[in-house]
Amino acid sequence: MTVVNGNPTGERLVLTTSRSVVAWSLALFVATAALGLWFIKQSGDAIETLWSWVGVFCLAAAAGASVLALVRPPKLILTTEGFHLTGPLSPGLIPWSEVEGFSLYSEAATRDADGQSVGGVAPHAVWRLKEGSSFSGGLASKLNRAGDVPIDGSFPRNIGLAPEPLSTLLEQWRIRYG
Repeated sequence: MTVVNGNPTGERLVLTTSRSVVAWSLALFVATAALGLWFIKQSGDAIETLWSWVGVFCLAAAAGASVLALVRPPKLILTTEGFHLTGPLSPGLIPWSEVEGFSLYSEAATRDADGQSVGGVAPHAVWRLKEGSSFSGGLASKLNRAGDVPIDGSFPRNIGLAPEPLSTLLEQWRIRYG
């Protein structure tokens, strides 16, 4: 019997974000931050300058996160035991038997008093844990439930597959190994 990383069947699938996508994102964040710095020099208004600095700081943070993702891209690792999403806020290995299901989650944008579109969440693959799961105490689960979001965690939209095929693939693995 072959054992791969404690996996007796050796079945393992690793999905990751394309480094070219991350590199383009990094270039966009850096260029936009540079544009923000140029705008700060052009502005004479203190409030505009303050908000421009906030924007430049956020773009610089996003650029930093992109550099980290270039060095060590997030991965979604599927094995017969469960799935593991790597990254700074990783929930660790979640066994298939603890998952109630995978699906798509989105929220429609609303209109404010001026008729402008506000908020909304683009469709992305998510997981829901079974009632009483020992993994429901994780940070992602707590944050989602505290915000009245009916999910326990979500996957990045660019982790190797589009959201709908990713959700379908994960559900197939859950049914097969859960």
